[in-house]
Amino acid sequence: MQATRCDKPTAGTLLAHDVHAPLAEYDNVTAVFSAYAEHDSLAGSARVIHLKLWRADFGPPVTIRRIELKPGAVPGHKFLHVAEGWGLLDLQIGRPIKGRLSPSRIAVNSGSRARQWEDTLAHQVGPVADWNWGIVAKTARRLQYHIARRLAVAKRGNRPVLAGAEAARANGIAFAEV
Repeated sequence: MQATRCDKPTAGTLLAHDVHAPLAEYDNVTAVFSAYAEHDSLAGSARVIHLKLWRADFGPPVTIRRIELKPGAVPGHKFLHVAEGWGLLDLQIGRPIKGRLSPSRIAVNSGSRARQWEDTLAHQVGPVADWNWGIVAKTARRLQYHIARRLAVAKRGNRPVLAGAEAARANGIAFAEV
């Protein structure tokens, strides 16, 4: 699937947000990597590719917000769009920059943490109770398990190392410190 401009994501969506490209929707990780490989300028000098995973059974639709950037903060860019929602899975995919590969990570909000912030952010992303926290947590656990137990070819400390990262290391790319 080619990246599509994303105004209203569909079920099972990976949303990539970056100052160097409009918010884009992908239906699989291979499509994300292909888009960034074909157009490396999409990521510029960013250490990570930021993705948000949303599924329809997580809860309400994703909120798309435009953030105005300070003049000159990112040369040539005045704004970026971000995908927001209490129960989105935040995937940060490390990229090799200047001979160093940043670690990748998965982050997810919990229902209890979201409730602590609800008074502050509900006007932007809606009520915390609208999210299906059991499914959000189960999806995060399954994704982490799949990466650590099925895809990893090595470990570095407690972090799984995927085949592409191991190949990059074998070709002289150093792992950045955590």
